Amino acid sequence: MICWITERLGTAPFSSVLPEGAVRVDIRELVDRGGNPAEELLGRTDAALEALESGWRVLLCCDHGISRSNAMAALVLALAEGLSFSVAVRRVLDATGDAEMHLDMLGTARAAYARRSGEAEIRRDDSCWLLTGGQGYLGSALRRAAPPGVRIAAPSHGELDLLRGSAGLDLFVRDHGVSRILHFATPRVGNVNSALGESLVMLRNVLDTCAANGASLLLPSRWEVFSGDEGTRIEADEERPLRPKGILGDTKFLLETLAQEYAQRSGLEVTILRSGLVYGRGGGPNFMQGFVRRALGGGPIVTHAYRNGPPALDLLHQDDWVRACLSLLKDGAGGGVYHCGSGRLVQTHDVALGIATALSSPSRVEAVRIDDVTANVLLVSEKLNRATGWTPEKEFETELPLFARDNAATTSQTGGFHGG
Repeated sequence: MICWITERLGTAPFSSVLPEGAVRVDIRELVDRGGNPAEELLGRTDAALEALESGWRVLLCCDHGISRSNAMAALVLALAEGLSFSVAVRRVLDATGDAEMHLDMLGTARAAYARRSGEAEIRRDDSCWLLTGGQGYLGSALRRAAPPGVRIAAPSHGELDLLRGSAGLDLFVRDHGVSRILHFATPRVGNVNSALGESLVMLRNVLDTCAANGASLLLPSRWEVFSGDEGTRIEADEERPLRPKGILGDTKFLLETLAQEYAQRSGLEVTILRSGLVYGRGGGPNFMQGFVRRALGGGPIVTHAYRNGPPALDLLHQDDWVRACLSLLKDGAGGGVYHCGSGRLVQTHDVALGIATALSSPSRVEAVRIDDVTANVLLVSEKLNRATGWTPEKEFETELPLFARDNAATTSQTGGFHGG
């Protein structure tokens, strides 16, 4: 399939039928990754430019007409029309609708353009961070807490779709001089199998962009990477072997594995912050918000009882979680895995009772028996404490009533469920 970027410059698979009045520039011998000599790219570029000057229509052809062809099209277009390389890339993206250019190949083309045009590389701005998923609960909390002198760019999904390749993300990072990416974006629905694949695609695009631009990465993770462990109390530090269970656990496990393997082979600085479940006045885990709705309606609040006892969770206040993130971001953690936990486990039965009491609700707390076992995981935060001095400060008994009343007010304002 031929895609015309201008009236006389296009890309196509090499097998495409050549239109009348067109010539083909074969770029199949270029590798679709970094390492292509600039002379090879510029030689094919000169051939394309000469054909254009002679009045021919030019097709840049690789095997599939996607990555190498589009990267070379940006190089040819920039030199032919005197554009900056970034503007040329946007023209190619707009014309093709295909953002699957490999950044290694795109970076090689950019370097060849700089060699021919003398265009200087854009310097990174240490005060500019990119936050993906900045409209979500945790992203919003972190954005509000931006340190003085730091600009956090938080484009919406419509402005930056991480599932559509890495080229658009790369342009954003270059345009804003981003020095750090805080990757909080997740699929809209996280407990289905398709979310696992989408999560990996998004992270891979982020990793490629970080590597191409020398930006560091902060990746949040959760206790569910240990959810396959069975026990009434599991104290997990960063050296404990991972044992995920369920879609969310498997997803977090694979994301961490991909990020760490990528960092090891590329030298990219990747910091992973594992936490318990985060709650606060602006939101919290679905089960806690569900308890609030049931308490408002006066109906029974249902908890669970597993074969190995009632579930107990490491519940971390939003303010403590934000401080943990910023403690690692302040001077740069240098990469690695860190835990931030509350220091205690709280049974869901006690959470339900606390919410009902805070809202003066007549709701009874009931338990349904589940024929399975649960993992009660307490994250040990000694490594984070040694590195940054961070310790949790918020007391659950003090913060739970505030959470309940705040979320009750929000539920009432938004017309949330009040049934029994």
